[in-house]
Amino acid sequence: MKVQGKEAGRCHEIAPDLWGETASKWPKSCSGSINAWLIVVGASPGSSPTARNFKSDSEMRDYRPVIGLPHPRFGYHDRPHYWDRVRGIAERFFSEFGLDRYAALSLLHHVNLLSESSRTQPSIEILQSGGPRTQIVFRETHPRCVVALTKNVFKVASTLIGQEATESGELNFGRYGPRWELRNMKNDDPILLARTPNHPSRHGFQYLPEFASTLAKIARKELRLVL
Repeated sequence: MKVQGKEAGRCHEIAPDLWGETASKWPKSCSGSINAWLIVVGASPGSSPTARNFKSDSEMRDYRPVIGLPHPRFGYHDRPHYWDRVRGIAERFFSEFGLDRYAALSLLHHVNLLSESSRTQPSIEILQSGGPRTQIVFRETHPRCVVALTKNVFKVASTLIGQEATESGELNFGRYGPRWELRNMKNDDPILLARTPNHPSRHGFQYLPEFASTLAKIARKELRLVL
């Protein structure tokens, strides 16, 4: 698959070899491909991988982006099934374009606005403090689609992307009506920003596969994908 500068392949190269200092100083709690087409944005780390999920302590703390393969942290399975559902969003989204699971996860990046866990839902003001670190990821990966996991995260992400929405709409999933917008980052291609029906670890997660498929159809139309 090659879409407007994005290409999935199994080159198995570690991004620091290509991007040097930028990759070596990658924001904590942000992991995935430097070539990400899809970015999933959460508020803060929740049930994150621990030392027993990795071969070494240094590997556990390695958030450096990769290219051409799924990030090692995407293999984590937590009790609330959060990571299973995040992976599911990417897998269903990219399946609409004929990509398999490996290629889908190779074009995914996961970002938390905050680097430390929060016991309560952070306010918009607190989430905004994570703006600079998140913009690093947006700037370096050049995503075409950003998925926000909560209403507040959606609001913060919209300000980070900037510019007024050129197109927008609401989706209908039961009692959930998540919004989507088409925005332009400065000197970059249009970005499709959307909010999930609900957080993957809460009620409403059953709509996530349908949400991902619907989002892919919107992306195909609004971003004019060429496969």
